Amino acid sequence: MQKAPKTLGIAGGFIRVIRPDGTDHTLFDNKGVNFQKGIIYNKTQEFAGPTGGGTLNGPGYIPGVVPVLSGEEGIWTITLEYPAYSTSPFNNVLNVDNWQRIVDQPTNQRVVLAWDITVSKNAAANDGGDMLTGRVFTQEISYVVNDNGNLTDIDLYVLSDEGIQYNLKMEDMDPWGWFLSSNNRGIVDHERKPILQSAEDTEFIRSWQASSWLSGNNYLYEPQTKDFSPIANNKLFFNVPDPDLPLEASDFDVYRNVKFKNWLNPVIPSYNDPLFNVDFSAYVADTSIYSICGQYVMGVGQGGFITFETVGRGEVELRIDVNQNSSFDDPEDISKNKEVLGGMDSIFWDGKDNFGVPIPPQKNFSLTLRMSGTIYSGEMHFLLFDIENTTGGINLTRLNGVNPGKVSFLYDHSSFGGGVSGGGIPGDPQPTLQPYSYSNNQGDEKMMDYWSFIATSAISDEVTLMIDIVDSCVDPSLDSDGDGIIDVIDLDDDNDGIPDIREFCSVVGSFTCLPGGPDPSHDEDKDKILNFRDANDAAFANPCADVDGDGICDQVDDVYDKDGDGVPDHLDLDSDNDGLPDMYEAGHGLADPEGNGVINAPVAEFGNNGFYNNISSVANGQLAVANYLPPDKDNDGVPDNDDRESDNDGINDVAEDDMQGLDSNNDGAIDDGFGGIMVDSVGIPLQISPSASGNPLSSPKDFDGDGIPNYLDHDSDNDGLMDVIETVNPDGDNNGFLGTGADVDLKVNEFGQVYEDGAGNPVSTTSYPVNTDMLGLPDFQDLDSDADGIWDTYEAGVYDPDQDGVSGFGIPMVNDFGVPIKDENGDPLVNVHIPPDFDGDGFPIFRIRIVIMTVFLTDTNVKLACLVRIRTPMESLISMTWTAIMTDLVIRWNVPMATIPTALIQIPTG
Repeated sequence: MQKAPKTLGIAGGFIRVIRPDGTDHTLFDNKGVNFQKGIIYNKTQEFAGPTGGGTLNGPGYIPGVVPVLSGEEGIWTITLEYPAYSTSPFNNVLNVDNWQRIVDQPTNQRVVLAWDITVSKNAAANDGGDMLTGRVFTQEISYVVNDNGNLTDIDLYVLSDEGIQYNLKMEDMDPWGWFLSSNNRGIVDHERKPILQSAEDTEFIRSWQASSWLSGNNYLYEPQTKDFSPIANNKLFFNVPDPDLPLEASDFDVYRNVKFKNWLNPVIPSYNDPLFNVDFSAYVADTSIYSICGQYVMGVGQGGFITFETVGRGEVELRIDVNQNSSFDDPEDISKNKEVLGGMDSIFWDGKDNFGVPIPPQKNFSLTLRMSGTIYSGEMHFLLFDIENTTGGINLTRLNGVNPGKVSFLYDHSSFGGGVSGGGIPGDPQPTLQPYSYSNNQGDEKMMDYWSFIATSAISDEVTLMIDIVDSCVDPSLDSDGDGIIDVIDLDDDNDGIPDIREFCSVVGSFTCLPGGPDPSHDEDKDKILNFRDANDAAFANPCADVDGDGICDQVDDVYDKDGDGVPDHLDLDSDNDGLPDMYEAGHGLADPEGNGVINAPVAEFGNNGFYNNISSVANGQLAVANYLPPDKDNDGVPDNDDRESDNDGINDVAEDDMQGLDSNNDGAIDDGFGGIMVDSVGIPLQISPSASGNPLSSPKDFDGDGIPNYLDHDSDNDGLMDVIETVNPDGDNNGFLGTGADVDLKVNEFGQVYEDGAGNPVSTTSYPVNTDMLGLPDFQDLDSDADGIWDTYEAGVYDPDQDGVSGFGIPMVNDFGVPIKDENGDPLVNVHIPPDFDGDGFPIFRIRIVIMTVFLTDTNVKLACLVRIRTPMESLISMTWTAIMTDLVIRWNVPMATIPTALIQIPTG
C-alpha cells in the first residue's frame, strides 16, 4: 500500500496509517526515515502515480510504502491531517493546471491539493508490484473549493450493502465546502424510518447512537461508523469496486474506538420471488402445554400473525377473505398494509372481520389470504450537504443488478422551497432523469437527498389455511400473580415490573441474562414440565440436578433461584433476600402504595401479555420488552435487584435499610437467626412478609432525605464523610467504593459483594457497620459518631458553616451516589478522605471522645517543673511538664469510645 498527499511537511501536514485492529502503523511527516517519502511534487508525478524511486525509478512520486503482513488483512484507515486547522481562504488550482507543490499547495492548514492511495500486490508499485484498482473507498468525503463561483465535477462509484453499484456524476457544482455520503435510508426519524425529504441543517441531528434517538427528532446516522440495522452506510469508491474484494473484512472506527466486521463485496440477492413463505401463527401459538391453542388453533377474537418473507424493503398489502366467498373486496373482508424491511415479517390480524365482529368458534375455518406489494431493492440515498448552487446537478448510472444503465432518481426539496422530482407534490416525488439545478445559494447549510431504487412487483400465491377457532385457549388455574394472565403467556409472572427473562441477570455468577431467550415459565419441549423445573429440555438446557432421572429438577437450580429460598426469581419478589423487594430495586420507579411488593394498578393498565403498559415497549404481544433496564448502580455486573451490596461501599443493603439485626451470619441476607432462609410463598423473608406480619413493606430508607436511598448512597448522612470511611473500611482513592480502584475494577461475588479491590487487596462487606457510641445509629448515619456533643463535620474538618452537622450551608446538592457536591449557596463541597487522627493512635478524632481529668494535689513537697507521667488504658504514655506549685493539675486526652477513662498518674515528690 502506497500513499502520498502533496501537503506532507507543509504547515505540519502528515499522514497517519492505522491497522484494521486500531493500532497505529506509521506516521509519514517528512521526517527521519520517512524524509521525502509520500510527497507529490507536481502534476506529472500525480498522474504517473507511485512509481518514483525503488527499482523502477519512474516519473511518479516516491511513495510512502506500508507492507501488509500476514494477520494484518482487513480495512486499513488512512487519515490526512494537520496539527491544527484553519478556515482562511486560499488560491484554487484548476485540474488542468500544471501545478507545482512549492507554489500551489495552500499553507493554511485547511486543504489537500492532491493525494493518492494505491494498493499493489507482490511488491511496492515502484518495485514492479501489480497496482490494483477499486480498493480505496471512504464512507464520507469532504471537498473544499475557495469561494463560490468556482465550479467542480465529481465522479464516484457507490456500493450498497446489497451489492448494487452506482456511478454518481455531479457536474458544475458550486459548493465552497461540502460533504458527500450515502446510505440506504437518507435522513430518518427516531425509529430509523426514512423521511424521504431534504432538510435544513437545523432539522436533523447527526448521531451514531441510534439507540438513544428521541421521538420528534430527525437524524442522519453517522456516515463514518459501522451499520446499525436497518441503516447501512454505503461505500464511496474512486474506481469501480474490485470484484475480488472479500465479502467482509475487519475494520476499526478510529473516532469511536469500535472494532467490527465491515461488508465489502455482498452478493446481490435474487428478486425473482420477492415475497414468499406466507403462513399463519395464532397469537398463542408459542405458549406452553397449558394452552390448547397452537399454530392453527386460535382463540375467539385473539387473532394471530400472518407471517411472510421478503427479499428487501418495500410495501405489502394483505387481504383476507373473511366471509369465504372467493372475493376479497366485500365490506367485511380485511385489508392491511405494511412497510417491510426485508427478511421475516408479519402482519397481525385480530381474528375479527372489518366491522370488528370476532369470527365465531368453529372447526376448519378456511383462512384464505392474498398478498401483494412492491419491493425496493438496491435503494441508495446520495446525501449532499452545503452545496450552495449547481447548474449541472447529478446523474446516476446503475452498473449491475436489474436493468443497469442510466437510471431515474427522486428528490423532495420542498421543506425549504425547493423542487420535487418528476413534477410530484411535496411528500409524493416521482422518478426523473432530469438533473436538478438551482441558484441563489438554495443549498446553503442544507442536506440535499437524492435517492434511487429498483422496484419489483411482489405477488404471492393465494393461500388457504385451515384453522380451528376456540372459545378459550388457556387453563386459568396457573396464574402466579393473579392478574388474569396465566404464567405461560405472562411476561412478568410476579408483577414486580421486571420481565421474567430479565430476572436472571448476574454476569459474575454462573448464568447471564436471558433477554430474547425463552421464558423460564414456558415449556420448550412441550412435556408439561415448565422450563425452570425441566431437567431434560434440550432447547432450554437447564443445569439443575436430576438424581432420580424423572426429568424434573430435584430442586430449583440456583441460576433460577438467586437466593436459594426455593422460589424461582421470576416468581420471587425479593430475589436476593436483602429485605428490599425487587420492585423497589428494579429502577422503573413505580409506586407500591399497598406495600406488597407488586404493581398495584387497574387491570386495564396491563397488556394482554401480563406486563404493565407504562413500562412496556408495546402495549401487548409476546415480543414486548421493558422500556427501561434494571439498574446496576455500582457497575459491577450484578443488577441491584440481585445485588446484596448495591453501591459497593462495604455495607450490605440489609444494614443500609436498617435491618442489620435480621442477618445473623453477616452474609447480606435476612435469615432465621441461625443463617437459614425462611420466606413466604412469594419469596419475601418471613420477618418482614406482609402475609406473615400483617404489616406492609416499607419503601427503602433515605436517612438524609436527599432522594438517594441509603442502599445506593455513598454518604447516607451528608456529613462529608463517605459511608465506606465511617464503616472503618479502606478507600484508597476516595471514590466512595470499597478499597482502591474504579467501580469496574472491583471483584464481586454472585451477590455483588466485593471481595477484592482493584489493587488486588482482599476486602469484605458487612451487615454490622461500626457504631462508635453504641447509641442506636451506626456511624454512617450518625452526625455525632462518638456522642461527645461535637458534630463529626467539625471533628473531621468538613466545611459546615451553619454547624448543623451536614456538609456545607443549608441543604446540599448531591450527585447520583448521594455525595454532597454543592451547598445551598452554590459553594463546592469536598468530602474528607482521611479524617484527622491527631495522636496517631489509629482512631480518627470524630470517633474519639475528649476526656478531661483534674488531679487535686495535696503534697506540699511537689516541686516546680516536675515531669508528670500518665499511663492511659490504651497503654500510651503521656508526659507533660507541670510548672505550678500547689495548684490542680488538669489533664486532657483523647479516649476511644470503647475504653474507660482512667489513668495511672506518676508524680515524683521531694
